[in-house]
Amino acid sequence: MCMKFHKIVPALLAATVLTGCFEKSADEHYQQAQTYLSEQNTDTAIIELKNAIAKEPDAAKYRLILGQTYFFVGAFAQAEKELSKAKELGDNSKQLNDLLTQASYYNYNSAGILAEYNLKATPTNVYYAAMVDLQDNRLEEAREKLNQLKAQKGPWATLAQAYLALIDNKPEQTLTILKQVATAESELAALLVKAQALQIQGLHGESASVYQTIVEKYSQHMPFVLQLASVYLNAQQFEQ
Repeated sequence: MCMKFHKIVPALLAATVLTGCFEKSADEHYQQAQTYLSEQNTDTAIIELKNAIAKEPDAAKYRLILGQTYFFVGAFAQAEKELSKAKELGDNSKQLNDLLTQASYYNYNSAGILAEYNLKATPTNVYYAAMVDLQDNRLEEAREKLNQLKAQKGPWATLAQAYLALIDNKPEQTLTILKQVATAESELAALLVKAQALQIQGLHGESASVYQTIVEKYSQHMPFVLQLASVYLNAQQFEQ
């Protein structure tokens, strides 16, 4: 019995040492997450990013990528949380701020959007502040912001132009303008405007197809699923 004990203890100690030696670093978890993201294995990538953060909780870059990953599956509350934390940790990049504004909007944080807009009127902040104005029935304020944005260059300026056409009940013009928007940063906003324009035209089936695309990509945001169901119902009633 004594000899067995003496053999077992060193073996356990060796196993413990080896486990410690082969434990992944935060950067290794991060690099593995990047590999999983390139393979569109989002769930496993999120686990790896969480492991990286567990080892280095003050590393803003890990939280930025985790927030970005959450955003592009429609987990907007989690995205806003991680992106806000990354900002607190010192990341004040355009990439982070633009994504944080969008996550806040889809997480219904209207006060946060208006606060950011008042601090800095970036194109993203102006666009979503206008969307908040529209939700709160401040049409003239929204129109003023969109006209301000329209005079600039870039995807958000094009989206502002498209939405102004929608406000003026010119959905065909909206759809024509949207063909010029082809950037990932404004993809979700562009798809939502397109779906609205198609609905106004009475093209409920085509609108449903756009919402289907949104739901497939941003699958964790239940309001998109409910909107898709509503559009499908309208399409069926229209056909009857």
